[in-house]
Amino acid sequence: MTFFKKTAICILFAGLCISVSGITGCSSKDAEEVLTETEAAGLNSAETPLFSDFTGFVYDDDSEIVQVGDFVIMDEILVGYTGQSTHVVIPADLEIKEIGNYVFSHSSVVSVVIPVDIETIGNCFSDCYQIQSVTVDRNNKNYTSVDGVLFNKAGTEIIYFPRGKTGSYTIPNSITDIGNLFYGCEGLVSVTIPASVINMGASAFSGCNSLVSITVDQNNKIFASADGVLFNKAKTEMLHFPRGKAGPYTIPNSIAGIEWSLFSGSTGLTSVTIPPSITSITGLSGYNFWDLHNLTAITVDPNNKNYASADGVLFNKAMTEILYFPRGKTGAYAIPSSVTAVEWSFFWSCTGLTSVTIPGSVAEITGITTVGDYGFLGHSSLTSVTVDQNNRNYASADGVLFNKDLTELVYYPRGKTGPYTIPGSVISIEPYSFSDCTGLTSVAMPNGVVSIGYGAFAGCTSLTSVVIPNSVTSMGNGAFAGCTSLKIANLPDHLFYFGDKGFYGCTGLQQFIVGLQNKNYSAVDGVLFNKDKTVLICYPQGKSGSYTIPNTVTSIGYKAFSGSTGLTSVTIPNSVTSIGYGAFWGCTGLASVDIPDSVTSIGYGAFWSCTGLVSVSISASVNRIGDFAFARCSGLRQFTVDKNNQSYTLVNGMLFNKDKTEFICILYPGSKAGNAVTVNLLHE
Repeated sequence: MTFFKKTAICILFAGLCISVSGITGCSSKDAEEVLTETEAAGLNSAETPLFSDFTGFVYDDDSEIVQVGDFVIMDEILVGYTGQSTHVVIPADLEIKEIGNYVFSHSSVVSVVIPVDIETIGNCFSDCYQIQSVTVDRNNKNYTSVDGVLFNKAGTEIIYFPRGKTGSYTIPNSITDIGNLFYGCEGLVSVTIPASVINMGASAFSGCNSLVSITVDQNNKIFASADGVLFNKAKTEMLHFPRGKAGPYTIPNSIAGIEWSLFSGSTGLTSVTIPPSITSITGLSGYNFWDLHNLTAITVDPNNKNYASADGVLFNKAMTEILYFPRGKTGAYAIPSSVTAVEWSFFWSCTGLTSVTIPGSVAEITGITTVGDYGFLGHSSLTSVTVDQNNRNYASADGVLFNKDLTELVYYPRGKTGPYTIPGSVISIEPYSFSDCTGLTSVAMPNGVVSIGYGAFAGCTSLTSVVIPNSVTSMGNGAFAGCTSLKIANLPDHLFYFGDKGFYGCTGLQQFIVGLQNKNYSAVDGVLFNKDKTVLICYPQGKSGSYTIPNTVTSIGYKAFSGSTGLTSVTIPNSVTSIGYGAFWGCTGLASVDIPDSVTSIGYGAFWSCTGLVSVSISASVNRIGDFAFARCSGLRQFTVDKNNQSYTLVNGMLFNKDKTEFICILYPGSKAGNAVTVNLLHE
């Protein structure tokens, strides 16, 4: 078999369905290319043309890859389906023996009919979320189907259960193992398990969001059910709680321990009652039951020796520690005075919570530096946090949480709106302290503030202005990320640290202004640079049109232009030697890029999702192209590499290292839509 034929096989098995989706990128090597349509047609007549008349495949003339209608066949294997029909009948006269992996992957196929001669069926329905039925010719010697479900011929094994199948399903009593067959079947309402089933996977019913009931035959020796919930035979262990089950639920008194994730996704669950028998509830720290928005109460039997409840909240027996706060609980909440420690994530996603009162007994709020990240995330109704004046570690002012001496601003309630003036005592604005405060319109910082933590104002979409005082010396990563209404960013004289993505996602940002005395940063035409203007740090995402990079610049920094959708063209001077990680990520308006001879390195994802990019020219000097550098550039038509480049070369649309011993990436022209498409390859 020739090298090119091996290449074609690798392509077909590694990425067929990706190839027809318009995704571009090179995952396993450091470069990619796109051919012009004339190159694809065989511009170099001295070499064998590698492209067919149909989209997405490459082969040489002696390859056994053929297309019949919408079906692509290689050596009696169905390796691709290019049609748009939702009801697919595989013709019996295709003379195929096998259906390969991923043939229908990510497609909108609803039903498939399999012919008589098929001997092997691979993982061909991967991620087919709409498929409802697979039908096999009754004379097939290897497979059969019943009610749209695929079985081996003897009917003792379910090969595939369609993810789009809805309603109730009774597993035949010939089946002994169901593995994870029902994973992701969102329309499944109920399942009946026969006595014959002795084994199932840990994720057998995961992602079945409509499932309300699991019923097990009473003669089953391994499993049991009660009230639609799946247990082991002795009912000492709960195995699965159906996500579609709604209303209150009382855990049976035979259960000794429970894992929190069993209730995950049960959005209709309103309350849980814990019996005396429960001695352990594992996984209670972190973001437990975060998606149970209708769960308003947890009630613990007073005879339980390890746990207690009060006002619907779960505690340890001594009530010194909150273990879980129900996400559906609304209104004001006062933490009991017996509590000594509060875990920051317990209030995460409690959208109806309006205020929290912290007693003097609380000595520690665990994870306080990230309390804003998740601890109160999604609290559009929370307007106030009040701390008892006798608390030795924390304080509050105007409903805002601080450390005791008010030098650290810890948390600003997400439900507060309008402008806010930070107290003059504050030195540090803690990480995520204002994040996602969508009603915050302006902030006045006192001159004593020294640091602004990472993500401190991230997602404050109504914030139109902020004056950063000269006292500030550091701003953490993403400090103002996603502040879409912010138009001007003023950076003070003494700022020496500016974190990555400080203003990423600020789609309205027009300019940076940097104090003239600043020793670390500068701005030219509203664009942010280091002091000597050798590194372009950030281009305002709200700027539009063309841009010429100053010839002092040697490096285009990490995500420097990322998300600048209004950028239409960029001129890169000969002084630039490196284009950083994600430098032009998501610049959808960028049409062309000429990379000068001075550039030696193009970083990971440098032009990722530049969907308007039509042409790219790689100079002779480039010796490194990072993974996914041009991934998802669906409009790319032309990709050229200078013939004098010592690291890369093109051969009939394939990118190799210079001596052609290492195959890097191959690209395909979209013959029907005119789009350029690539497939990511894994190398042997």
